[in-house]
Amino acid sequence: MLTEEILLVLKEMKNNKVEGPDNIPVEMLKSLDGKATAVLIDICKAIYTTGIWPADFLQSIMLPLEKKPNATKCEDFRTITLISHAAKILLKVLQKRIEAKVNTIHFLSDDQFGFRKGTGTRDAIGTLRVLTERSLEVDRDVYVCFVDYEKAFDRVD
Repeated sequence: MLTEEILLVLKEMKNNKVEGPDNIPVEMLKSLDGKATAVLIDICKAIYTTGIWPADFLQSIMLPLEKKPNATKCEDFRTITLISHAAKILLKVLQKRIEAKVNTIHFLSDDQFGFRKGTGTRDAIGTLRVLTERSLEVDRDVYVCFVDYEKAFDRVD
């Protein structure tokens, strides 16, 4: 089963993406055939089975990008992290397995908007707007509480 998952993820990977620290383009991995593909699959299986990741898979390049011109503070930047495409294969397999578990066991309620495929901030805003408009139509009060978790994570380097 893991072999099929790896091959599917490899097939689904998009071309023309920036290489990670190993400078191997995704197109090269996708063009592997026969024995080379088998070796890549064996590496992914070994990592999955043992939980031991090779140093090459753990390397990354972090690029800070300014959110606004002349940024000087950390919060004025966002980052993009480049990792090897080979590592992305296994990470995507793990992500798909976790998503499948979360969706089948229903860890997240239907009103969870963030961090789920197909739902996001716009959906939450739309739902809030509809609820507010309907409440106003029947002359009901609406109470909204927004929680900002930024300070909860201010210890992260």
